[in-house]
Amino acid sequence: MSDWKDVTRALLGTWPNQIAAWGREALAAYCAEVQARGITPDAALAAIRSAGAQQKFPLSVPELAGLARRDPSLPTFDEAFQLIYGSGGVLRARPVYNGPIYDADTQRDEAARKRMAEIHPMAASFIERYGLDHLRTLEVDDPEYGELRRRDLRERWDAHCAAMEDRAVIAIGRRDGLRGLDPLAVLRPSAAQIAPPNGNGHQGQ
Repeated sequence: MSDWKDVTRALLGTWPNQIAAWGREALAAYCAEVQARGITPDAALAAIRSAGAQQKFPLSVPELAGLARRDPSLPTFDEAFQLIYGSGGVLRARPVYNGPIYDADTQRDEAARKRMAEIHPMAASFIERYGLDHLRTLEVDDPEYGELRRRDLRERWDAHCAAMEDRAVIAIGRRDGLRGLDPLAVLRPSAAQIAPPNGNGHQGQ
């Protein structure tokens, strides 16, 4: 089983320049906040080591926590986009014809909600949060503004996933407390490296 010293070493080994520049107090606060979000050292290590080559800067606490808790079945944004707008997606669901249609909008929404019940719960909750009507009006295929709207939708998807994951662990709290947390022991110089202070209050040369 790993501990927070292992997490500190992994952070230093993965992003040595940036992490060293943080200083002991900042790194201690980082690890404490990761732990406060219910993330174990083993899960934190797995998240750090899952960072790809494109991750040039250290993961923020929300990013690390999100990776540590990520459901392997969670759709990527591109997959969620297809579940919403693609062929067979929620917004393309149509009611089965059973005779004359008296309220097309209501029946269309009912078909969409039936399709929502069949897709990943995170995608369904995202649609519920932003509303069928709102998502229909975004015009994500607009030749001039479609790319901007898709980028905004991606940011909203990422924020939604992070918020829902945080909500899922609110009750977890501090599992084993922070009193024993000392992730920076590996950064502290040994006694031989520290000169005792002289009588003027300055360290010896």
